[in-house]
Amino acid sequence: MAALPITDAVAVLRAALTAALAPLVERYEGEPKVYWLLSAKGAGLPLIVFQAQDGGGAASNFLDSAGWSSLYTFRALAGTPAAAEALAAGVARTLADFSLTDYESTVQFQRSLVLPVENNVHTAALVYQIELFQ
Repeated sequence: MAALPITDAVAVLRAALTAALAPLVERYEGEPKVYWLLSAKGAGLPLIVFQAQDGGGAASNFLDSAGWSSLYTFRALAGTPAAAEALAAGVARTLADFSLTDYESTVQFQRSLVLPVENNVHTAALVYQIELFQ
Protein backbone atom coordinates (compact mmCIF):
# COMPACT_ATOMS: atom_id res chain seq x y z
CA MET A 1 0.00 0.00 0.00
CA ALA A 2 1.34 3.45 -0.92
CA ALA A 3 1.79 6.01 1.82
CA LEU A 4 -0.50 9.03 1.75
CA PRO A 5 1.08 12.49 1.99
CA ILE A 6 0.21 14.63 5.00
CA THR A 7 -1.70 17.34 3.16
CA ASP A 8 -3.28 18.78 6.32
CA ALA A 9 -0.03 19.02 8.34
CA VAL A 10 -0.29 22.79 8.89
CA ALA A 11 -3.88 22.57 10.15
CA VAL A 12 -3.09 19.55 12.35
CA LEU A 13 -0.10 21.30 13.92
CA ARG A 14 -1.92 24.61 14.32
CA ALA A 15 -4.69 22.96 16.35
CA ALA A 16 -2.39 20.70 18.37
CA LEU A 17 0.12 23.43 19.19
CA THR A 18 -2.62 25.87 20.19
CA ALA A 19 -4.07 23.29 22.58
CA ALA A 20 -0.66 22.38 24.01
CA LEU A 21 0.34 26.02 24.62
CA ALA A 22 -3.06 27.18 25.94
CA PRO A 23 -2.28 26.49 29.63
CA LEU A 24 0.59 29.01 29.47
CA VAL A 25 -1.66 32.05 28.88
CA GLU A 26 -4.98 33.55 29.91
CA ARG A 27 -8.04 33.63 27.68
CA TYR A 28 -9.43 36.48 25.59
CA GLU A 29 -13.00 36.33 24.29
CA GLY A 30 -13.18 32.71 25.39
CA GLU A 31 -10.06 31.54 23.55
CA PRO A 32 -6.51 31.08 24.81
CA LYS A 33 -4.14 33.89 23.85
CA VAL A 34 -2.21 31.57 21.52
CA TYR A 35 -2.40 32.82 17.95
CA TRP A 36 -1.48 31.68 14.47
CA LEU A 37 0.34 34.44 12.52
CA LEU A 38 -1.27 37.48 14.22
CA SER A 39 -2.77 38.14 17.62
CA ALA A 40 -6.33 39.31 18.10
CA LYS A 41 -6.75 43.07 18.45
CA GLY A 42 -7.27 43.97 22.08
CA ALA A 43 -6.02 40.64 23.44
CA GLY A 44 -3.49 42.27 25.76
CA LEU A 45 -0.24 40.81 27.02
CA PRO A 46 1.17 38.25 27.60
CA LEU A 47 0.42 36.14 24.57
CA ILE A 48 1.99 33.66 22.15
CA VAL A 49 2.09 33.96 18.35
CA PHE A 50 3.43 31.14 16.20
CA GLN A 51 3.81 30.43 12.50
CA ALA A 52 5.44 28.21 9.94
CA GLN A 53 8.64 30.06 9.16
CA ASP A 54 9.23 28.58 5.72
CA GLY A 55 5.78 28.99 4.21
CA GLY A 56 4.27 25.85 5.69
CA GLY A 57 6.53 23.01 4.66
CA ALA A 58 10.04 22.56 3.41
CA ALA A 59 11.34 19.90 1.09
CA SER A 60 13.50 17.42 2.96
CA ASN A 61 15.20 14.74 0.92
CA PHE A 62 15.15 12.25 3.77
CA LEU A 63 11.36 12.46 4.21
CA ASP A 64 9.26 10.18 2.07
CA SER A 65 5.73 10.89 0.88
CA ALA A 66 4.38 10.10 4.36
CA GLY A 67 6.49 12.78 6.05
CA TRP A 68 6.35 16.53 6.43
CA SER A 69 8.85 19.03 7.84
CA SER A 70 8.78 22.75 8.62
CA LEU A 71 10.47 25.43 10.68
CA TYR A 72 8.14 27.03 13.22
CA THR A 73 8.73 30.31 15.04
CA PHE A 74 7.17 30.86 18.47
CA ARG A 75 7.05 34.42 19.81
CA ALA A 76 6.30 35.09 23.47
CA LEU A 77 5.14 38.69 23.84
CA ALA A 78 4.93 40.45 27.20
CA GLY A 79 5.28 43.81 28.90
CA THR A 80 8.79 43.19 30.26
CA PRO A 81 11.83 41.26 29.05
CA ALA A 82 11.64 38.94 32.08
CA ALA A 83 7.97 38.13 31.45
CA ALA A 84 8.62 37.42 27.76
CA GLU A 85 11.59 35.18 28.63
CA ALA A 86 9.57 33.30 31.26
CA LEU A 87 6.76 32.69 28.78
CA ALA A 88 9.26 31.51 26.15
CA ALA A 89 10.71 29.10 28.73
CA GLY A 90 7.20 27.70 29.18
CA VAL A 91 6.91 27.26 25.41
CA ALA A 92 10.23 25.38 25.38
CA ARG A 93 9.09 23.06 28.22
CA THR A 94 5.81 22.39 26.43
CA LEU A 95 7.49 21.61 23.12
CA ALA A 96 9.96 19.24 24.84
CA ASP A 97 6.97 17.01 25.70
CA PHE A 98 4.88 17.65 22.57
CA SER A 99 3.34 14.67 20.79
CA LEU A 100 0.40 13.96 18.51
CA THR A 101 -2.10 11.13 18.74
CA ASP A 102 -2.35 10.16 15.07
CA TYR A 103 1.19 10.98 13.93
CA GLU A 104 4.75 10.39 14.95
CA SER A 105 6.55 13.69 15.38
CA THR A 106 9.91 15.19 16.21
CA VAL A 107 10.38 18.66 17.62
CA GLN A 108 13.93 20.02 17.68
CA PHE A 109 15.07 23.39 18.97
CA GLN A 110 17.03 25.29 16.29
CA ARG A 111 17.79 28.74 17.68
CA SER A 112 16.59 31.76 19.61
CA LEU A 113 15.69 35.00 17.86
CA VAL A 114 16.37 38.50 19.10
CA LEU A 115 13.64 40.95 18.18
CA PRO A 116 13.50 44.66 19.01
CA VAL A 117 11.08 46.12 21.52
CA GLU A 118 8.16 47.66 19.66
CA ASN A 119 5.46 49.79 21.30
CA ASN A 120 6.65 48.63 24.74
CA VAL A 121 6.12 44.97 23.77
CA HIS A 122 9.05 42.69 24.57
CA THR A 123 9.46 39.50 22.55
CA ALA A 124 11.37 36.30 23.25
CA ALA A 125 11.31 34.06 20.17
CA LEU A 126 12.30 30.46 19.49
CA VAL A 127 12.63 28.51 16.24
CA TYR A 128 11.95 24.76 16.08
CA GLN A 129 12.09 22.15 13.33
CA ILE A 130 8.91 20.06 13.45
CA GLU A 131 8.49 16.84 11.47
CA LEU A 132 5.41 14.66 11.14
CA PHE A 133 5.29 11.07 9.95
CA GLN A 134 2.38 8.71 9.31
